[in-house]
Amino acid sequence: MRFLCIAFILLFVSCKEEKVRLHEDFVFSTGGDIKIKSFKFINDTVFVASEYPKSENVYYFLLNDEQKNKINVFLDSINKRSYKSEYIQEGLRDAGSYQFEFLNKKGTIYVYGFHYDYEIEELKYIGKLAGFICRLDESHRFIINNETYYPDEKLYWNRDVNFGNIKRFIIPDIPYDTIH
Repeated sequence: MRFLCIAFILLFVSCKEEKVRLHEDFVFSTGGDIKIKSFKFINDTVFVASEYPKSENVYYFLLNDEQKNKINVFLDSINKRSYKSEYIQEGLRDAGSYQFEFLNKKGTIYVYGFHYDYEIEELKYIGKLAGFICRLDESHRFIINNETYYPDEKLYWNRDVNFGNIKRFIIPDIPYDTIH
């Protein structure tokens, strides 16, 4: 009986609460208005770069368990469906766009024009995840005297973070001679 009691206590003490992890590593990039912003989600860390690859700085912040759980709900909903590689809203010029690059599945979904709050059934969960990420970014931001600050973000010591293929967000430089 004593052995059983000790075994039960050891089993109870050795059980640790399982840490919440993202079900999928992915890159989310958005652009088309003023600047390109990319987010790379790996486990509980989000790497952030504005104007990548031009920018010299990469920042990061940590997700809490509630945020990871919300993202996992979106990822589970997305993984249950099949998507085309791109969705382009016809007849628009200079519209915003966003892209998901799912690293484990090696899949990319690019959306041009359809705002993340825009309701079309096929993009419902993709749009909701994009909106959640944009609101998450805004929640880390403070604006004081027209200056934007991100107090929760820390400067990452290396620029080795790969933000995936963002070529379609980069506007090529136009030579001065062609403007005339």
